[in-house]
Amino acid sequence: MLAQLDDIQIVGSLSSGEELVSKMRDLNPDLIIMDIHMKGMTGIEATRWVKERNNKIKVILLSMEVKKELVSAGIQSGIDGYLPKDVEKSTLIEAIRAVSKGEKYFNEAITNLVFEDFYNREASARQTKQHLQLTDLSKREMEVLQLVASGKS
Repeated sequence: MLAQLDDIQIVGSLSSGEELVSKMRDLNPDLIIMDIHMKGMTGIEATRWVKERNNKIKVILLSMEVKKELVSAGIQSGIDGYLPKDVEKSTLIEAIRAVSKGEKYFNEAITNLVFEDFYNREASARQTKQHLQLTDLSKREMEVLQLVASGKS
């Protein structure tokens, strides 16, 4: 599918992270499209290895699973994009072109998952902050607050 495009050149197709480790220098890719679940080294581990050696190489992870743990681990390893495997051809090509230009690319489902996790953490942090503010009250202020809460004037 990608070999038919004029602006994309396929330099190799590998079956494992270990094969990538052994052939990356010879293939010299600009961008790697990698399955997150591979036998042996995972796509996340392979991404970390690639980025430690050459941070200019772009990596797009593909996965059947859209889970926040996998997306978070991928982002921490340095991925430039993350897509579900069942993505449309046009979306994959759009992602490749965007990442090649230095942009990050995550489809809507993944973006929603990341933002949902972010907002949940922010809400939790606000609740913790509010709780901490209550504990900043003096002993007498806490006594008065408890009396007011129990209906006293």
